Amino acid sequence: MNIYNSSQRITEIDALISKGFQKGYQMPFACLDDLYSVKLGATSYYCGHEYSGKSEFLFERDVWLSKKFGLTHCIFSPETGNVDDILCEIAHKWIGKPLIGPFKVDEKSKYKALQAISPYFHIVSVDKEVSLKQIFTMVDEYEKKMGININTLTIDPFNELQWDMNGLPRDMWLENTLGDIRRQARQRNKHITIITHPIESDRLYHKDGYMLPPTRKQYAGGQAWARKGESMVAIWRPPHGQKDTDGIPFEDNECHIIVQKSKPKGTGQLGLGILYFDYKRSAYFEYVAGSKYYAGEYYDSQEYKTIKGLDVKDNEPF
Repeated sequence: MNIYNSSQRITEIDALISKGFQKGYQMPFACLDDLYSVKLGATSYYCGHEYSGKSEFLFERDVWLSKKFGLTHCIFSPETGNVDDILCEIAHKWIGKPLIGPFKVDEKSKYKALQAISPYFHIVSVDKEVSLKQIFTMVDEYEKKMGININTLTIDPFNELQWDMNGLPRDMWLENTLGDIRRQARQRNKHITIITHPIESDRLYHKDGYMLPPTRKQYAGGQAWARKGESMVAIWRPPHGQKDTDGIPFEDNECHIIVQKSKPKGTGQLGLGILYFDYKRSAYFEYVAGSKYYAGEYYDSQEYKTIKGLDVKDNEPF
């Protein structure tokens, strides 16, 4: 801890100005390109109702970040399943084909997929309740043992962790905890993603009976999320058959990625991206100018290269 004035930080401020606003790592979909990016040393909060696709989007994001930029991930997601369930799901997304079931890939493809994801995905396994502090300790010890650096850490969902409020009111405890998570992200230079659920409230129901997307002040636990949040994203599956503001019916596999808060400055902006889920491939896709693109495909298209005319290097954040 320390206190500074501007004269003491001239060199650091000059370096900051010369870099400009730094966007994080690019998302795999054009509809999110300006809205959201993953910056190391920062946090993301994802919120949505049950079965809204929060974990699916998280896995899709992380597979892309590994394939495109070489990022590594540590994931705590007991609601998704055990370690083997999660790794099979990630491998499914990696190759676009299932490892389990009647349409599973052959043995050679299975082992190739599992070998491909092995350097990038590291799954937390616990046989009893675990605290956030214990998760951080596990990551530290694992990095040291394996000789690697984990780039992103995900807690999915937040309420699966063991918490000791030390007698504090819930709102004060949540403020302190989320503040600590933000500090840990900066100190460790990792992107920490927290997945959570919305409050139970009649205000989240449309008059026609379907669930509305939660606002950034409707995360379970109160407004501390909105005060402490950096990137805040609501993930919502609109009701099939209902119409949007233009009178177009929602598709049954449609998913809305709603960026509700964007910090640090330069990493994104408020807005909506629309994706669709392919159940066979366990993958999202988007439409750009009427054409269908899975993760990253649009950026490889001639259309994108012609429009942008940019020479973007791999393994660098945008």
